[in-house]
This record gives sequence, C-alpha cells and structure tokens, in this order.
Amino acid sequence: MVIENILQHEIMQINREIIRKRVCIRELLEDPLIREGNRKIPVSKECIARIARGCTLPLSDIFLPVTFFIPAGSYEGYITSSKDVEILNALGIELSKRGEKYWLAKYRIRKLERTCLGIVQSVILP
Repeated sequence: MVIENILQHEIMQINREIIRKRVCIRELLEDPLIREGNRKIPVSKECIARIARGCTLPLSDIFLPVTFFIPAGSYEGYITSSKDVEILNALGIELSKRGEKYWLAKYRIRKLERTCLGIVQSVILP
C-alpha cells in the first residue's frame, strides 16, 4: 500500500506539468509559444513547419500539443484522435491501430517529446 501511494504521488507530479490548452497551429506559426497561465512553453519551429507542410488538414483544424496516454507500467502509449494521427504522420511517425486507439512505443513518445518541443506530451494513467 505504501509503494502504491508513492507511485500515485509520482504520477501526479509528472502529470502536473501537462499543457492543458491546445493551440491552433496557425497561431503557433506566427508565435511559437504556448501560453498557459504564467508558463510559456516554446514550440519547435521546425516541427510546426513540417506539420503545416505535410498535413492535409486545414491549418484551423490542427491543434497542439498532441497528448499520449500511457497506462502505468506499460511500454506504449495511445491517442484516440484521427486528426492527431494525421499530425504525427506529417512528422513521419506511424502508429499502430488496435480497436479505437492508435499506439506508439513509449521510448518513441519520449524521443518525440525531446525532439519536437511543445508538439507532443504524455500523461501517465494510474
């Protein structure tokens, strides 16, 4: 029970940094910052440009960041939005579909978080 409480606390700490506000890519092309309260989160200009060039969605339908949900203890995470899948495809990322979810290995999610700042984030589910 004590270990479960510690893990729950750690998960809450990680998830506390999640960007809750999704911003239209059109705005990010002009100013590559997501503003949320007192926070200013820089967004990768290179990744924004790649998405804008490679995505067939209208720019007004592209919102960032894309949030992956990672079940605790899992080696992969998922998204459920087909629009988010198209955004990731524009970055050259292919996901595997199982049921209504699109899955990606956790190490690839972490790499995206580091290389495409502000574009991708993840939430750990308890």
